Amino acid sequence: MPSIGNFSGTKLREIVVSSGKILELLRPDANTGKVHTLLTMEVFGVIRSLMAFRLTGGTKGEQLGSDCCFA
Repeated sequence: MPSIGNFSGTKLREIVVSSGKILELLRPDANTGKVHTLLTMEVFGVIRSLMAFRLTGGTKGEQLGSDCCFA
């Protein structure tokens, strides 16, 4: 279940992907067509859904997930 947004504040498109209890931050490279992993984190719990949102006046995206506890 991917979620697309600007999560690291760099004004670049990024992708957050979850698989079970693993959360990954990915960034596509427009020049090579490859996707690079920026961060992989194991969380305490199981991520069942993700949704990107931005706080009013904010410059980077945030993630909201259900049924998860971050370690």
